[in-house]
Amino acid sequence: SSEWPEDRLMAAMDAYLERDHDRALFGLPPRQKDEPG
Repeated sequence: SSEWPEDRLMAAMDAYLERDHDRALFGLPPRQKDEPG
């Protein structure tokens, strides 16, 4: 099967999701808006 371990999946989702609304759906914290750049 091609299932990922949850830690790898969450890391991938964290890197992929940018909108706080989408992140909240997966239980991820909002992106920090005060980062330089």
